[in-house]
Amino acid sequence: SDAAGTDELLMGQVAVGTNSFDIPFDTAISSRYYVLVYAVNPQGKSTTPGSVQYTDQDGPLPTTTWTTTFSGTTVTVTTTTQAPSADSVTNVVFTDTNDASGILDGTVTWTPPETTSHVGNYEVVQAFDAEGLYKVDIVDEAINQVIPVGTNYITLYPGTPRGTSEPDYPANWILVFIREPSGVLEDTSTCGKLKLYDSGSGVPNEVALDITFTDTDDTMREIGGTLTWTPAAMADYARATSYEVWYASSPDG
Repeated sequence: SDAAGTDELLMGQVAVGTNSFDIPFDTAISSRYYVLVYAVNPQGKSTTPGSVQYTDQDGPLPTTTWTTTFSGTTVTVTTTTQAPSADSVTNVVFTDTNDASGILDGTVTWTPPETTSHVGNYEVVQAFDAEGLYKVDIVDEAINQVIPVGTNYITLYPGTPRGTSEPDYPANWILVFIREPSGVLEDTSTCGKLKLYDSGSGVPNEVALDITFTDTDDTMREIGGTLTWTPAAMADYARATSYEVWYASSPDG
């Protein structure tokens, strides 16, 4: 049992943006036939997890995939520093200093490319996804959206709303583009990217997840294999930084 008196056991944690978790073979389950996915933040883990009921390879329960919704909550995720790129921006960093959900303050910084002869200026945007869908410009205190070569940061206009050009699609990413002197904007496949974290107080917004797991360990009372999940099409996960994967004897923990 955990500290709350349930029979949940923690298996591990992955960053938001990672939609899978490898459960080691030979993981003993006892009577725990549910895998749970929680969101967590400095306030703790969500009260309701996403869950899936699975079949032990030699066990009695049917395999199924459930669509579930949890009220998420997040934790600081360590990022790996990238070596400077010859052509593109790397190491995009942003810490939201506004404690109101949906409002952003702070400074976006990045590492410039090793050579800047192809750089006319930089432009920074919020977007729904890492491909730049429904992107909107981020501007500084002087309403400038164009950052000159040699300046590798932008301090957001105070109280910048988190959002995209389509209100139903929340901003989950920050992208930093290079615009060439000719006016050509860099493709999203090579631009600098950061999964956005809105540090407002409270738990994250609810996220619907389709969760799938099939046990591929053929020993009774032991499991192993890859757990996967897919967020809903318009999921707002900027209030979360990680998921925790647990297993338990009920879908509620």
